[in-house]
Formats: sequence, structure tokens, C-alpha cells
Amino acid sequence: MSRVWIAHLSYGPMHVARLDACQNHASHRYIAVSASQSQRDYGWERQGDDRIVALEAERDFDDVPAAEWNARIAALWETAPPDVVCVAGYSHSSMLSLIRICLDRRVPWVVMGDSQHVDRRRFVWREYLKARVVRSASSALVAGTPHVDYFHSLGVNRDHIFTGYDVVDNAYFAKRAESVKDSELGFLLTCSRFLPKKNLFRVLSAYQAYVQMCEQRSGSHCRDFVLLGDGELRSDLIGHATRLGLRVRSDTCLEEVRDHAKAGGKPTIFLPGFRQIHELSWYYANAVALVHASTREQWGLVVNEAMASGLPVIVSHRCGCAMDLVRDDVNGWIFEPRDVDALAECMFRVSIMPDSMRSKMGLASKAIIEEWGPERFADGIGQAVDCALRTGPRSSTFLDRALVATLQRR
Repeated sequence: MSRVWIAHLSYGPMHVARLDACQNHASHRYIAVSASQSQRDYGWERQGDDRIVALEAERDFDDVPAAEWNARIAALWETAPPDVVCVAGYSHSSMLSLIRICLDRRVPWVVMGDSQHVDRRRFVWREYLKARVVRSASSALVAGTPHVDYFHSLGVNRDHIFTGYDVVDNAYFAKRAESVKDSELGFLLTCSRFLPKKNLFRVLSAYQAYVQMCEQRSGSHCRDFVLLGDGELRSDLIGHATRLGLRVRSDTCLEEVRDHAKAGGKPTIFLPGFRQIHELSWYYANAVALVHASTREQWGLVVNEAMASGLPVIVSHRCGCAMDLVRDDVNGWIFEPRDVDALAECMFRVSIMPDSMRSKMGLASKAIIEEWGPERFADGIGQAVDCALRTGPRSSTFLDRALVATLQRR
């Protein structure tokens, strides 16, 4: 049985679910390797899972000098030398250090990622350097259809690219949603970090337009909006909502959201802050739809979570998951993220439709996402590893290895 490292910058709940699925398959011996136990960009609780080997036990991985990674990885290599290494990405110094040692020791590696062509503006010189790194991988595990195209453009053989990288524990979200659903509730929901690319200012503007639609069309019940998450734009978003004339309640808890809805108060935006996985299900279960409006997004795992919870989804076409997970008028809608009116219309449409129709769309979401659970990750990574073992390490020139070493030290 081959020994396979699965390396991520850090392990969150979704990574643990994927690891469980891999180990249930038992086609290879998988070892979970994390650069660090924490990641400041995400507020995940530490997993406390003794299957996960952390190269750094205390510091965030961004606080570890690039020069330290080589020694840490070499030490682990001596105790559990891998036959294949699966590497999440190719930009952070810890992951580049893994790629470097694979090239030096002639061990095949699998690139894991969810980049797509429309993530950001692409520069020829940068894509050239990236391709020099990525094409030394023996195979790839990517998120979905647009990601296959992108990694093929970087030089990975299309027959060596497999899908299923971005999945969550569907069963967990489905079960939790059933247990906490309250039929008297029903709000619009967004769950994201408060970053520019998440397009939240336009989301708030669309909500204002939605409120006006409800007021203009008699008999339309106007729903509250819950904006889960936190980040650098929090105070700016509150200010924007206030200037739009919207009611805002920040730092609220789910009881306040529930009580306000049942009291029939005026439409309000709630900002409960960041919530751990065990708290998310209440919000998914009691929303009428998830809105994910990013102007650029590699995938969008919150869409997976919402669909597993039985929600219709309103998703920007710039999100990597849209092509594979969202079917217009079946389980939701795809929209252009800069079109505020189109988003407002989607909000209004899902808000006023009969409960039976929303339930039908939610069931369609669950049926679609069933094919995108941890088992798909396990199948995909198993195929990628088998492919890497068959083809062996790709040839790399001195220039390729020097490039990886240089990027790793920057």
C-alpha cells in the first residue's frame, strides 16, 4: 500500500471530512500534513485530530520564515517517506518547499487546486512561471469543469486531471438542517468573509432594491437579510447599509434573528459575525436562499453547504462552482455580479414563491450536491495518486528546480 501525503496550509472541518472519506476507501495509506494548526484568514477551531501532522504547532504559517520549511519537511520525510505527495496550491513557501523536495528526490506529486481562468487578471509572464511549476506535477486534483480547463492550459495532461477537490460533509449539513428548521422563519442569507471580492456592497444595494420591490408590490412579505462573517470591511459595510436607509443590527445572535422574524418587524440586516460549523446549520436551515455574489471566486464552498442543507442558491457566474452546481430555475439562478437589479430580482423571486416551489428547488439542490461529497474527493484523489504512480515523477530541468527554490524563498 502506497504512503500518500495530503498537504494543506491548515486543516478545517471540510478537510477532515475529506480525510475520513479517503481513509474509508483504504486504497492507499493517507497521511494528513498541515503547514500549521491555524490560519488567520479563517477562524476555524483547531481540529484536535491526531491524524494531522502539523509542521508548525503554534504559529500561523505566514509567520514562519520561508527558510524553515525545508528542514521541517525533511525531518518528517525521514520518519514517514511518501510515495506520492498531494500539494494544495503552488504559491505559499511551505507548499513550494514540498514541491522542491519532491523534485529533488524524484517523488511524484499531485497538484491540488481550484484556480480558474477568471479568478483575476492573467499576466503572460506570471502564467509562464506558474506553468513551469505546475507541469512538473504527475497529475492534478481540481474542483470542477472550469478548473480542468485552466490546469490543462498550464500544461497538465487533460487525462491526468481529476475532479472533486472542493467538497464538504454533505451528510452533516443535511442532518443538522433537518433538526433545527423552524417553519416560521425565512430570511435571505449570505455567508462570507468581508473582503472586496465578495461584492457585499452591491449585495446590500440589491437588498435595498429588493425592499423597494416589496413595498411597491402590495402583499409581498419583505424578508430580513442575514450577513454572516467578518473581516476588514465590516464597519464600511455597516456604514453603506445605513446610508442606503436600511435597518442594521450588528453583533446579534440567532435568538435575536428568530425573535425579530416572529415579531414581524421591519426588514432588517443582521450581522451575527463569524460562526463555527456547528452554528452554521441553523442559519442555512432557516433561510429561504443563499446569495453568493463574488466578483471572483475559485469555487465557493458555502454554496455546497447551503445546497446540502436544502436551499435554493443565487450564485454569481464568476464563482467556480456555478457551472457544475447551479441550474437556472431548477435549484437557483446564476447572475452577473455587477448587475444589482438582476440580483434584487432573484431575491424577490425566491422570496415570494410558494413554499412548495422553494422546497422543490431545495430538493434539487440536495440531489445535485449529492454527487459532490467527500466520497468524490476520495475517488478523485485516489485516481490522481494512481495516475501519479503509473506515470512516475515528471522530468524537470535544472531551471525548473531553481525556479521553485527561488519562489520558495521569496
